[in-house]
Amino acid sequence: MKIVLAVLTMFPLFVGVAIAQEAECDPHYPGACIPVYRTAADDVDCGEIDDRNFTVVTIGEDPHRLDGDDDGIACESRR
Repeated sequence: MKIVLAVLTMFPLFVGVAIAQEAECDPHYPGACIPVYRTAADDVDCGEIDDRNFTVVTIGEDPHRLDGDDDGIACESRR
């Protein structure tokens, strides 16, 4: 009985963490979950993420500078 109670008590915590993580994706990059750029410490480069060839939505900026040639595609694979 105690184990079931402990699991039920902790369930909202896990759900809350998952929702918070989902909300931390930068809306400028809908094809990948790139962290929201708040300070220089949040900056990521293409070499630090696994995703390639994802869309950059230009809402006036590319905060992580992942679209080097400004064609709307971030972290393009080299041919």
